[in-house]
Amino acid sequence: ARAHLALERLLSLAGERGLVLFVDNLQQVLGRISTDEQWALRKVLGGSMPIIVIGASPAPPLETTEYKAPFYDFFQTTWLRGLNLAEMTHVLRSMATNDGRPELGAQLAKQPARLQALHTLTGGNPRTIVLLYRVLVRDPQADIRAQLEGLIDQVTPLYKARFEELADQTQLV
Repeated sequence: ARAHLALERLLSLAGERGLVLFVDNLQQVLGRISTDEQWALRKVLGGSMPIIVIGASPAPPLETTEYKAPFYDFFQTTWLRGLNLAEMTHVLRSMATNDGRPELGAQLAKQPARLQALHTLTGGNPRTIVLLYRVLVRDPQADIRAQLEGLIDQVTPLYKARFEELADQTQLV
């Protein structure tokens, strides 16, 4: 009952515009609520209330891909590809310019082999590229190995969390 009252209050505050919910790691959110709660959530989201969910997930949540799962065929899925080398270079140079460090962008442009290696290792993942930029800013003169170790230090908690949400057998594999 309190959940319904809270939802009604949010919708009344939103008015005709409705609500937009941004959910990162959607697979974790759906995985932590019971199947009954997932069905209840689907009913709310699929009802007449103006609610849009924009969710991000490193892989499709099981709750959206299994035939009998609550959210099977419910969400409109858009796959985001990684940035290509030119796009990654543009993003890094733009970030450097926006940070008042155009010299960093110019330095990167003079090192196409380094950029290619970094692109290959990041897979063009925008989130990883932003983290990489932060490492580059800290020590632009460091060798690529030191920069990658800095990046790994930053993303280890993220990948550790992703690993821990895998089933026990999958973790063993």
